[in-house]
Amino acid sequence: MHKLLFLLVGLFAMQPALADWQVDAESSRVSFVASKDADQHVIGRFYGLLGGVDKAGKVKLKVELDSLRTGVLLQDQRLDKELFETRKFAFAEVRGQLDLLRITKLAPGAQMQLQLPVTLSLHGMQKALNLELQITRLDQHRFQVVTFTPVVLNAADFGLSPALDKLAKSVGLHSVSLIVPVSAVLIFSEY
Repeated sequence: MHKLLFLLVGLFAMQPALADWQVDAESSRVSFVASKDADQHVIGRFYGLLGGVDKAGKVKLKVELDSLRTGVLLQDQRLDKELFETRKFAFAEVRGQLDLLRITKLAPGAQMQLQLPVTLSLHGMQKALNLELQITRLDQHRFQVVTFTPVVLNAADFGLSPALDKLAKSVGLHSVSLIVPVSAVLIFSEY
């Protein structure tokens, strides 16, 4: 009986421990490129990232919309107040489900690609997306998730077209693209 107990304990000890994984905001980035007047581009990055992956593989990642930086303070303030309306809608949120066991079984340096269906909540609206990701196990306590291809968002899907039109007119632009490619590099650390 004792031998069976020791054998079972040994087998469980060999299995990777499933723990909560938190996004490392300092090492991670969510960025986008927006086009205006066909030949101008705005590159923006969100610095405020919260959330992670729980033991069951549930992904919940929040992006603080007022953490956006484009390199132009006045532009950041306008996007914050007039486009994202961050006093009313402080976060964009991504929810999904990962097979955490597959990730924790990867050897350090090993990679895998996967399609991950997620739901993006932005500006009070939700949209289902299918992300193409590359996951790299960095070491025993960290893994990296990179969008293998940019996530192409349409501002109209989130009710942002009227605000974009108004913003464009207020700064003398003829057009602003509603299509915005977004990329992410996320580091998750075991908590």
